[in-house]
Amino acid sequence: MVYHEGILVTSNEVVNAAAIGADIEASKIRCMIYRPSDTARNLESEKRFTYCLTDDPLLFFKGALTGNDEPKSPELSEEELCLQDDFFYPKKATKVYFCTVDSTFEKYIFDEYGEARLKGVEGTIICENKIREAQPLDREDPLVDAMVHATRLSIADEEKKESLQGKIREILAAEESTKNHRKDVKDKIIEFVEGAFS
Repeated sequence: MVYHEGILVTSNEVVNAAAIGADIEASKIRCMIYRPSDTARNLESEKRFTYCLTDDPLLFFKGALTGNDEPKSPELSEEELCLQDDFFYPKKATKVYFCTVDSTFEKYIFDEYGEARLKGVEGTIICENKIREAQPLDREDPLVDAMVHATRLSIADEEKKESLQGKIREILAAEESTKNHRKDVKDKIIEFVEGAFS
């Protein structure tokens, strides 16, 4: 299986977009989703979703660090979404996998930042659509790596939050791009991390 960082989109009362890692091989997809989250709840009743690759760090920021456990608060506006065969996906996606849920399971993990409860999802890719040629974001990108670490702030205790904050700042120091959109996202990540201590 090949591991990707992407945006998993579900819909219930509102469309939910969450930054999630997934393993993909042929027509199979497997991902682990933190609980509590809108995505985990949606996949208890909704048996289909889209998984989207993107080269847009702002889209990844919205999926990773906004509206995580707020069911009535969408991460993306209607103007940022496309609809195909009742499947929603972000306009800024580079490739979209249309998926159905085959099975789910629960798992607990414990790492240096604390304990976390996860919902595992195994599914089938029924169709895929390449939107445009572009190199999608992955964990090697310092912005993505920083955001993945920042998602743990909600479950970490104060001591571990400080450790995470240091790690995120260290990762972001490697982000030297002068491109405005990347600098804007870097600033948003720093603002999010500082807000975890207020």
